[in-house]
Amino acid sequence: MPDRDSDLRRTMRQWATGVSLVTVLHRGLPRGMTVSSFTSLSLDPALVMVALRIGTRTEEWVRRRRGFAISILARDQQALAERFAGPEPREESRFTQHQWRATPSGHPIPSGCLAWLDCNVQRMQQVGTHRLIIARAATTSQPREAAPLLYFRQGYHSIAHE
Repeated sequence: MPDRDSDLRRTMRQWATGVSLVTVLHRGLPRGMTVSSFTSLSLDPALVMVALRIGTRTEEWVRRRRGFAISILARDQQALAERFAGPEPREESRFTQHQWRATPSGHPIPSGCLAWLDCNVQRMQQVGTHRLIIARAATTSQPREAAPLLYFRQGYHSIAHE
């Protein structure tokens, strides 16, 4: 009998996606994780959606704070994406080797990202192993002109930028 989970993983590796970070500041402590399940849902109102694995510290803190930031990463930020993708015993240490600034809501965003959004949670729903979070983009940045970081076939890539 075929393994549906393995089949789905192999199939989804063919889908190229952008790479972003979801970060949140809760009770003075930063949390964050690399995500590729992020998309724009609506321009009016300005809504985005992100899927966070249930049980992660970031998912828990986004639920509690009901807000977060999304940082869209540039090609030259692969090391940052990798740092936030794996398990880290002390999650705060993820934030020590890079320069950060804060959104108007206080969430950390990395210097040099392509763009960022400061988001307020509007709706959440558990779907399988993840929580879908729909949020209003309260504030957005002026995008940086650079090539994006992409994820495809279990590796990081980019496209040419003119």
